[in-house]
Amino acid sequence: MLKTLDKSDVTIREFTVNKTWNFNQSNISSYGIVLQHGVSGSGTFDYNGDVNSDGTYKRLIFNSIKHLFYSDYNENSALDPIDNQYISLHKLAFVTRSITTDVKVLNIPTIVIGEGIKQGTFSLVSGSVTIVDDKNYNLKVSGTNTYIGNIFYELGQVIITHTGSLYQNLTNSFEISLKGIHKIYEYEVLCTVLESEFNFPTNPTAFESESTCYLGIISGSITRPFITSIGLYDDNNELLAVGKFPRAIQKDDYLDMSFLLRFDF
Repeated sequence: MLKTLDKSDVTIREFTVNKTWNFNQSNISSYGIVLQHGVSGSGTFDYNGDVNSDGTYKRLIFNSIKHLFYSDYNENSALDPIDNQYISLHKLAFVTRSITTDVKVLNIPTIVIGEGIKQGTFSLVSGSVTIVDDKNYNLKVSGTNTYIGNIFYELGQVIITHTGSLYQNLTNSFEISLKGIHKIYEYEVLCTVLESEFNFPTNPTAFESESTCYLGIISGSITRPFITSIGLYDDNNELLAVGKFPRAIQKDDYLDMSFLLRFDF
């Protein structure tokens, strides 16, 4: 038995949750995380030049990072506010935003970070060194004022620009922890059955064989069906969700009945 719902019967709520993730150098690829090395160069580009394990050219990685994040900035400018969690890179100035000849780039996909990395939750531990973010797009050595790069929360990119061998080698063996920002949508569907609706069973076993007549053992006083579940269909009659009751509920033919279904994803 089917009934069309009105749009007013469906309510959608959006809320944000944080999910904690932990990785190390041996399992990042299984989550789609890519580690790349970028090195500056000059003169004619060599297509047989040094490449990363994913096939990207280190010189092109360096040039891309420099162009996107470090080509135009003012170290004396104040940070502009970020509106609606969208980053305006051309307006931002980072106190530590500088680049020389070498970068390490950790690209974290949206399946992990969702809407972005929650500020103040990123840490990278390598040996005795712990790198954290300062909630202001900078990476620094925990407990010090030594800045080694930047983190772009909305884009999921972690960039080490410090050319010291200690910091460039952090990506050889490490453990990473962060929290992703994920949006959850909760659907609330109100299903109302009027007293005049669905008062007769449609189960084939209730009818005489190949007939529209009920079995003789079924009397008028017990033809009211029991409701065990409610299915939600789209406009193409494809089943989207099913709500099941812990016990069967008999249809009332004197009162309207309302059922509230909630689910999220």
